Amino acid sequence: MTRIDPLRIAQIFRSLASESGDQVQRNSNEAQRKPLVTSPDKEPKKHDKEVLRQRLRQRLQRLSQEDIDFSKVAPEVTIKEVLIWEFGEEVMSHPEFNLLASKVTRTMQDNEKVALQLQKLIREMTN
Repeated sequence: MTRIDPLRIAQIFRSLASESGDQVQRNSNEAQRKPLVTSPDKEPKKHDKEVLRQRLRQRLQRLSQEDIDFSKVAPEVTIKEVLIWEFGEEVMSHPEFNLLASKVTRTMQDNEKVALQLQKLIREMTN
């Protein structure tokens, strides 16, 4: 499985939370790595920060209206959306996707600076 770099995800958080126009593109090593799920009939789609921002905002706003512990669930939902944006929607069908998302979320929440960025992003996306 492809190595997930928490610093890369933190960079995406900063970019999403920034209205200054900082640009983040998908991982530039994409062509060099082994895909998590192969799909020969699908061609790569263009990914930009605004698509991720809109999708994340919609998902978090819907989630905030549900009868759940939002503060507990929102970080992992955010991580999943970033992973899907970074690696493509096919990554969701990988058998270890949910486990991976949980591990990345825990790792990122263990880093105080990254955890604060994640919380800030979630607040901004739900206001």
